[in-house]
Amino acid sequence: MWSSYSVDDVIRKIRENEQKNDTKIPTLGMTSAISITPPEPFDLVKTAELEEALKPFDAVEEAFVPLIKMNFDGIEVDMLFARLLLEQVPD
Repeated sequence: MWSSYSVDDVIRKIRENEQKNDTKIPTLGMTSAISITPPEPFDLVKTAELEEALKPFDAVEEAFVPLIKMNFDGIEVDMLFARLLLEQVPD
């Protein structure tokens, strides 16, 4: 189940809790039986960096094939996707 908290909300909550010496930290992202610890501040910073890095990616919903337009190091890239009926792609 995805958390309804944004990264900014979680970081703000962590800082408030640190000031109050309260140990409750809301979870971020998926939680499961194997996820028994709350995220560390480092995890939240990296998540925010990844969200920022993904902003230039745009799905082109009206395209006839799946298409993502992006800008990579100043180079515009159109990434097309296709399904191949092969178990392996030959070299």
